[in-house]
Amino acid sequence: MRKHHTRWVALLGAATLSTTGLTGLAGPAVAADDKDPRVMDWPMVEQAVSSYRLDGFEIGYLPPGLDRYGINASSLLDRRGNSQSQISWVQGPDELYGRVMVLRSEQIQNLEDLRELRYAHLPERGLERVDAMGDLQRDAYVSEATGDMFWLVEPGVAVATHLRPERWDGDELRRMAESVVELTDTDARRSRRRAPRAPPRRRPTRPERPGRTRPPRRASRPWWRPRVRGHRGGGDR
Repeated sequence: MRKHHTRWVALLGAATLSTTGLTGLAGPAVAADDKDPRVMDWPMVEQAVSSYRLDGFEIGYLPPGLDRYGINASSLLDRRGNSQSQISWVQGPDELYGRVMVLRSEQIQNLEDLRELRYAHLPERGLERVDAMGDLQRDAYVSEATGDMFWLVEPGVAVATHLRPERWDGDELRRMAESVVELTDTDARRSRRRAPRAPPRRRPTRPERPGRTRPPRRASRPWWRPRVRGHRGGGDR
């Protein structure tokens, strides 16, 4: 049986994000006053044998060959509280092969908001709406020509996936998207329990000084044995 190993990595890839605003909320989502976003030293990405965890979500399936590429993980937070966390599979400085992105913004209240803010550049003729995607029965948009698929998890939270269309087809894109599920509180607690911990520190024992021995401890008197006091005075008269 193959033993599953889990390792924790915190990867910061600021080069994969724009320095003038959230790329996931391009256009009117980021105003001029909200520029100069902060690059955070999170998310913590938990990487198991074939799954990843990112900002409260788990990616359970990777298309064949995607795990051979390099990984960049990064998060960006602007002054309005809009955040974008993503894992990208890349080769070289600018060749993108796959990506999973988690967007959190109050401006995204429905699927059409997500489309206008993030994917307004996609032509309508190549954009298909998928009703009741996966086990969670959520609506989504898919563009097989560009390798993009995105959906609304709940008002304010959205997920987007991308696969290079020259490398993988639409079936693989859908399968990867359906494997991205939101973690429950129980899953988060299990993840924390699996986190590596430092071994407990042991207190060093004090060595005995040479040439000195401790005297034996005097035995205590049993409680039932009365104390015998010496008889004062002379003997029998």
